[in-house]
Amino acid sequence: MIYGGQYSTDAGEHLSMNCDVCGSSMSVERIVMRRQSRGSEPTLCDIFTCQYKDEQWHKHVDEMQQWKKDCPSPSVCALVENDIASTLTYITNKD
Repeated sequence: MIYGGQYSTDAGEHLSMNCDVCGSSMSVERIVMRRQSRGSEPTLCDIFTCQYKDEQWHKHVDEMQQWKKDCPSPSVCALVENDIASTLTYITNKD
């Protein structure tokens, strides 16, 4: 399951994960009891969290990626993809 920079997987399914939004290596909390959905039984899982998930630029890129999935226009999608790449390049080179 994905929650804007936080991912839960079955316990031991992945040794490491990179964030789908920004590509950063995520921290992991191993073997946590968690309900995957309301009313379901708790299961063992690993929770991966991007260190940048609460940053405004990260939320912006996540929103653009979600918007792009539903965009019917290839040319507009290309503009959005360019904006995503520019944002990530700026953040990477900022420090």
